[in-house]
Amino acid sequence: MRVETCRKLSEIIIRMCVTMNVYGKSKWTLIIALLAVVLVLLMILVIGLDNGKFSPETEQTPEQSTSAEAGSNGLEILDIQEEKNDVIVTTSYCVVKYPYAFSDLVQVETINRDEKTALCFYTVLNETKMPLYELVFEGMANIPLGTITVGKSVMGVSAIVHAPATTLEGDVRLAFVAAQETFHDVVLSLEENANFVPTA
Repeated sequence: MRVETCRKLSEIIIRMCVTMNVYGKSKWTLIIALLAVVLVLLMILVIGLDNGKFSPETEQTPEQSTSAEAGSNGLEILDIQEEKNDVIVTTSYCVVKYPYAFSDLVQVETINRDEKTALCFYTVLNETKMPLYELVFEGMANIPLGTITVGKSVMGVSAIVHAPATTLEGDVRLAFVAAQETFHDVVLSLEENANFVPTA
């Protein structure tokens, strides 16, 4: 289609040039020259439209895409490393740790909801997931711990310690209580973060 259009426009320009030679008048020279320029511009416009160069739709640039995706992701677990003595949990807010001896018993995840941003520690006993305790950011829980600076924001940090279910008995209950003791290790490691200020 583009080639056929260009061919037709070329034929029109050639005919006008022949007409200009036949009459040889200055006014015809001016008119034909102007028409030829207009037709050439139309040809360029048609070719450009066929190539999509003048499409009103604009694609999202990588910079725009990155900025759209780079919105606040909230609290994230960036890395979990098991070392000789500790399990080190690196998050986007802080670094905390608990004894390696509990690596099979204590797990960690994040919660990012409108009403709560928290680092949640839990255990799985008898194939049941049971929350142990939570470090809550940007909100107030039962146990105030201090404040933490993330970027330009200063937010409160508090904790929730969950009571064991009344149905837990014997060794299962002892395992829950032992896993929950890691709360003190996590709080002590939280206080080692330079961006954390503990409650006086």
